[in-house]
Amino acid sequence: MTGFVVIAGDAVNWFWSFRDFGVKGLSRAYVDDSNPPKELLAKKVNNWILWGFHSKRDYDILADLVRKHGVLNVVLVANAVSGVSKRGVIGFGRVTENMLVSRVPWDYWPIPPRSGRRWDWKFYIEVEYAVPKIVQGLDVLRSLGKEKFDRRLLGSGLGLERFIRECAPYILTLIPSNVTQGSKFVIGEDEYGMLKELALKLWGIAEEKRLGLRELDLNSVLKVVENYGLYYSRDVLVATVAALRSGKHLLLMGAPATGKSMLAKVLAEALGFELYACTASSAWTRYDFIGGPVLGENGRLEWRSGHLLRALARHLELKKESESGVLLLVEELNRAEADKVLAEFFTMFPSSNPEEWRFPEGLIREIRSFKERGAVDEDTAKLLEYFEKNNRIPEDFRIVATVNTFDRAFLFTLGYALQRRFVVLELLPPESREEELKAVIAQLKRKGIDVEKEETKMIAEETVDLIRTLRDTIERPLGLGITVDTAILAYEMVKSKGVSDIKEAIQKAAVCTVLPQLELVGEEVGEIVGKLKEKYEVVAEEIRRIGVFRRI
Repeated sequence: MTGFVVIAGDAVNWFWSFRDFGVKGLSRAYVDDSNPPKELLAKKVNNWILWGFHSKRDYDILADLVRKHGVLNVVLVANAVSGVSKRGVIGFGRVTENMLVSRVPWDYWPIPPRSGRRWDWKFYIEVEYAVPKIVQGLDVLRSLGKEKFDRRLLGSGLGLERFIRECAPYILTLIPSNVTQGSKFVIGEDEYGMLKELALKLWGIAEEKRLGLRELDLNSVLKVVENYGLYYSRDVLVATVAALRSGKHLLLMGAPATGKSMLAKVLAEALGFELYACTASSAWTRYDFIGGPVLGENGRLEWRSGHLLRALARHLELKKESESGVLLLVEELNRAEADKVLAEFFTMFPSSNPEEWRFPEGLIREIRSFKERGAVDEDTAKLLEYFEKNNRIPEDFRIVATVNTFDRAFLFTLGYALQRRFVVLELLPPESREEELKAVIAQLKRKGIDVEKEETKMIAEETVDLIRTLRDTIERPLGLGITVDTAILAYEMVKSKGVSDIKEAIQKAAVCTVLPQLELVGEEVGEIVGKLKEKYEVVAEEIRRIGVFRRI
């Protein structure tokens, strides 16, 4: 349950607060140049701005509303500046209980209350949207010395006036008439929605469809799985859908051929999204995943987007064109050095709550410095245009990463930071013989093989039995993909008349598909050969000959 209020204040004070939007700290107090109190700095978050009331009663009412509703949606209203701008909406935000501060006597703002008191009852507002000129001009606001915020200069063309004049055409003047300076005024959800719709249209911002993955359900995923003749345990699919809907990204662990990458394709298709796939490597740096300055063809330094930003740019493009999007697949993430690659990713996605996802202000400034001299690629230019108006990352953007099962050490290097953002799921081969056989037959059918023939059925059954025996013997989760590859290879050996005996063909195929996944051991080879040689002599002999085991 959420509430809705309008908070009005002096335009000069709002612009003073916006000086600290996008940064972790706070400016010195306007009145006496004193440093920010520790209790204020301890709470400050980049996309929060400080605000305050002079009345304890107003603050208590606000705090009660926050506790009652959990989330209080706020319309930011700046009062008129005579001869410069009209009274109207300059932004939208939200207040939650962790943003409440209480009484802190500190004269932060230039304009005091008319009552002669001070704005002592302070709280933070998380800014969701603001007049684009404000967001684009943060560096200008910060560059203005405090003398430029002297209200006596307004109307003279000096100080802050020029900046306010540039914002004036984008201030929405349709607001409740009985909202007074420094006050809050409760409004209805319909009123709030109308104001927001009109303002965002005026500002040229297309509001993101909130919780855009809410349409994803288990049935839509199961339908795609069935169409492809795949197998995933129901528990994995249930957890996958729940994770994406809740705001989490996915980290899929599993041995080779367990269907990690294919599951990402299934999810993209179920969502109606494009799949953007890339593969990590040990050579990856911030420039590969996020982006950064690189030497262009003409020898000059240019800013180019990495995989994450290219996927984001395409996601925004598709949302605008067709309300679709992009699912980013990062394969073999464990190959990359996390501290080199993921630092800014953790900043952009601080938790599993999409409302906290923001494009870093520092990254915007870095890109803007290259844009001013025409040294950015097309994707980067699109992102800058979007995030200068609204630094919220789309709530329906998701990442699926894959990791080899036996690189669990990778998880420990990232620890809690990774777990807060990703749901970790392990993909295993089918538990039952029937499930595996059904999946193998479905894949043979997709290859155009007649699965009604007894010969084909025998190949499928014998292959499943062999691979399941190998799993138990070598105690490693050989993926379903290996079972399918073995069956197809055995089928072609028989059909090409290269091998006449089906059981021999299956074993020869397994030598090609399974043994390359294993590595040398030593004394364990004899034990494995002993378990296999009675029923699977060809495989046992090949293992004995080359002494292989345990790579996957």
